[in-house]
Amino acid sequence: IALTKTVGLGAAACDGADSLEVAAGTEVTYCYRVTNTGNVTLTRHTLEDSALGALLTDAEQELAPGATATITESVVITAAVTNTATWTAFNPGPSDVATATDSATVTILREPAVALTKTVGTEAGSCADASEISVARGTAVVYCYTVANTGNVPLAFHDLTDSELGPLLDGLAFDLAPGATTSVLHTATLTATTINTATWTAYNEGPADVVTATALATVTVLEPEIDGTPAECTGLASPDAPVTRT
Repeated sequence: IALTKTVGLGAAACDGADSLEVAAGTEVTYCYRVTNTGNVTLTRHTLEDSALGALLTDAEQELAPGATATITESVVITAAVTNTATWTAFNPGPSDVATATDSATVTILREPAVALTKTVGTEAGSCADASEISVARGTAVVYCYTVANTGNVPLAFHDLTDSELGPLLDGLAFDLAPGATTSVLHTATLTATTINTATWTAYNEGPADVVTATALATVTVLEPEIDGTPAECTGLASPDAPVTRT
């Protein structure tokens, strides 16, 4: 016997190739096609896939010389995989045992991505929970920029720019693995209400896999309250003197 294993999407699997690149979470279909290349009819079939397990176990089907048989199996791909199928055909006994193998490879598309969260507070060395606060004029506030690698590609270099505070990181070398997060703190003393947007850019050498994310925070600076009640008028200097109010 001879075995051909291909992989594709849906009904096109049997017209596919032995390799495919897809996004994580994609459902692919493997197609297993066996051909009786001998001169003996074979009536029992077992198919084992190294990643998917047993797909056939002593299945009954008459496979005459020159005939072919096909089965398919679908699975959701979450990581790159190369799996080998082994088809065993035989007659009861067992006798006339014949085997064939073939493999297929599915790889995951590179999908770099980051998400940025920007918060602001007044506690030194700490990331706050809010993105909007109100403070008195001259208060030192602490901005916290937290980036998460939401893609499937490690990112090695990082730039961070704030629309009001300027560049905060420039080509920082830091390995940010998929699913990982990291934070940067920056303290500023504000004298006016400030709404500023941060842009985080992560990438690999080249540059390659360049991705960006933005987030903003608002700090409202409260003006000092002024007492509008006039002071007491203590009297007149003389009947004809001008009145001065303080």
